[in-house]
This record gives sequence, C-alpha cells and structure tokens, in this order.
Amino acid sequence: MMHADAILFDLDGTLTDRQKTFDRFARRFASEFALETSGIHAFSVAQLIKGCHLGRLPSREQVCAILQQRIPWMRTPALAELVRFWDKELPAVAVGMDGVHDVLRSLKARSLNIGIVTNGRGRKQRRKI
Repeated sequence: MMHADAILFDLDGTLTDRQKTFDRFARRFASEFALETSGIHAFSVAQLIKGCHLGRLPSREQVCAILQQRIPWMRTPALAELVRFWDKELPAVAVGMDGVHDVLRSLKARSLNIGIVTNGRGRKQRRKI
C-alpha cells in the first residue's frame, strides 16, 4: 500500500461549487445593476452565465459581453464596468463544495500536505480560498 504525503486538488469544480457560485454571483449582479426593477431576475442572469460555461470555458470578457448583449438594460453598462464587477465580486462569493471543509480538516488532521492547482490568475483564485 502506498503512503501519500500530499494531496492536490483542483480549485474550481472540485473545492468550489461553480454552479452555486454562479447563483450567488447572479443575485449580487442583479442587485448591483438594479435588474429586478426592469423585470430581470437573478435566476435569468444565472442561467445566462451557466449557459456560457457549457463545454469550453469562455473568458470573463466573453461572458460579460454576452450579458451586456442579452440583458434588456435600462442603461447598458460598459463592458469594462461588467468585467471589473466580475473580477471583484465573483471570487468574493465563491461557494465551497458540500463537505469540503470537513474533508480538508480530516486530511490536515492526518498531517497530509494539501495543495491546490488552478489555471486561473493567482490573486483572484486566492480570494476564493
């Protein structure tokens, strides 16, 4: 039997729940841009974001451009404004997978080293942790 000294985890989709994170982000997005007053609900925003993430992962700029084009805005925000909001708020609302804290505590109690790998930008990804 092999003995492990360390375990590596991927961040998005393994430690964090992408779907729940998008739901939480959509609520904040809808509130920030007062979409509820124009009849656009957070659920609709979440569905747009999730639809963008089927298959190949698009860039945040691509997702924001789709949101900019498909939401019937009262005042259409600039793409740069949407990207800034995405960069600031998405990491802040990251939701851990169910049970992830218990798993990590259990591994740490067994003195295993824990590492995280991700293809995202370091500073933004660290905010999710």
